[in-house]
Amino acid sequence: MRVKEIITHSLGNKISTIILMIFSMIVTVVLEVFMVLVIRNMVDDVFVKVIDDNPGLALRVTLFVLAFLLWFGIKVLIKNRAALLGSHVSTSLKKAVFSAALRAELAELEKIDKGEIVRKITEDCEKIGEKYIGESWVNFFARLIFLVGIFISMMIVNPVLGLITYVTFPVFYMLLKTFGVFSERIEGKGKLEIRKKHEEIAEVLEKVSDIKLKNGVLREEENFQRQCDRYVEIKKLNEGLRDIRRDKLFALFLGGVLALIFGIGGYLSTRGDHIPGTIVGFLILTPFVFHAFRQMMNPQIGFSIIRQEMASLEEVLSLRSEIRAEPIKSLEAVTNLRFENVSHRGGDGAIEALNFEVKTGEKLGVISLDDYSSDLLFSLLTKTVRPREGQITINNCDINKISTFYLRDIVSGITSEKTLFKDSIANNISYPLEFDEYKYNDALNKSGLKAFLNEFENKDQTLLDEEFPLSEELVHRISFANLFYKDSKIIVLNHATAGLDVKSEEELLKEVFKLKNKIIILMTDKIYQITNCDKVLILENENVLEYGAVGELLKDRNSVLAKLTKKAKASKGVKVS
Repeated sequence: MRVKEIITHSLGNKISTIILMIFSMIVTVVLEVFMVLVIRNMVDDVFVKVIDDNPGLALRVTLFVLAFLLWFGIKVLIKNRAALLGSHVSTSLKKAVFSAALRAELAELEKIDKGEIVRKITEDCEKIGEKYIGESWVNFFARLIFLVGIFISMMIVNPVLGLITYVTFPVFYMLLKTFGVFSERIEGKGKLEIRKKHEEIAEVLEKVSDIKLKNGVLREEENFQRQCDRYVEIKKLNEGLRDIRRDKLFALFLGGVLALIFGIGGYLSTRGDHIPGTIVGFLILTPFVFHAFRQMMNPQIGFSIIRQEMASLEEVLSLRSEIRAEPIKSLEAVTNLRFENVSHRGGDGAIEALNFEVKTGEKLGVISLDDYSSDLLFSLLTKTVRPREGQITINNCDINKISTFYLRDIVSGITSEKTLFKDSIANNISYPLEFDEYKYNDALNKSGLKAFLNEFENKDQTLLDEEFPLSEELVHRISFANLFYKDSKIIVLNHATAGLDVKSEEELLKEVFKLKNKIIILMTDKIYQITNCDKVLILENENVLEYGAVGELLKDRNSVLAKLTKKAKASKGVKVS
């Protein structure tokens, strides 16, 4: 699974952090043992003697305080490194999932709700990285190192008391597990009984009319009172069992072990071994030992714990990418764009056996007499959709073999649905390239934006957010400024001036047509725009109605273009259909 590989790889990049954490965990155990030994020595050597005979008291207290402060600092360090490790894993997963979504084919991406993808990137990745790795794994190994370290220390200090402490682990484990199964069974029966009582209430309310007719209201109220009394009994029992399982059983067993240590330690003291300090040390450590062992009874470190989150992320990671084997990373120059028997069928429309060629310096006008052909052609040109049959080539190179990133550098497009980002006007114009002042000023001049910017207080640093009143003309001019800034070799306009007045439309298209050494494809339903093109392609219902030189077709009265032009002039409109 890719998620496991990402987790493993990200952890591999943090080996030094993991080693530091393990070393720090060992040091904390050493410090904990040291502090207990200081207490033991104080009990054995200080508290049983006259204070004047114990000049080492101040030294021992100082050592204890220093050890505690060092222990506290290392604990903070471990927590910090754990957070770093967990966030590193979660961000690695986030970047992988985010990139998979960005690089997926649009048809694949539409299979998953965008809000669900956001949830996967945030919640699922954070649970795996920060909860599973940063907390569950780190806490498990910290407790394991603690138990091993304390066991070794106890066996060195007093093997008898050490064995008593650790030998009781299996008994403790079986007791908690057995009682847990027993209490869960009782709780399950109680919940089932309560559910049945709820069903009985629903049944009574369904039959309320008959109950009234038979004068059974008082009886049903008495039955309900008995149900309430039984409900109270069940809740008392379940809450009591839950409380015992959660705290009381642990405290009871721990009290027994402490009593055993206290009793056997006292017995050993009466047999000649003067160990009051050792007994105190064991009494201090034992609760922490049992608490750590209890936490390890449910380690939650297996991948099954995050199976659901892993499957959720795999759904995005497995999306078919639009980035495939693409050996061609650049072209010396762009000389022509050609469609060769290109066919496509899908939810986004259909095109059959499409053939045309546009050379550098030429302008191709495209008229679509249906609702989808121009959009589909735009998607094919920008490689967001791939043809089912045929080839799209640039310089006789199949665009499927050209790097997608490079292709979108040399192909720029604008559609009728403009997209601006919540950023400054300047950054929207230069996106996604680095800022270049010469190119930026050139884009402002060609798009006619300078006059608009002078009206804003913050000029081109004005933030485009929900509060900023964006006019349709401003949106268009910013989009065209971005087009001019990118200065791509191939320009595709899909109803790019829709919604603009004729004057603004002519200004922008005039600047586009003035560009040198470009391939320009203009998709529109406005005949007067087509007359400025060298060639025209007319599509309807999957098929090519007409393709050829604009001048020649206008001379032919029987051509589709000539008829559409005549129709447009007769209606004094601008739309073809």
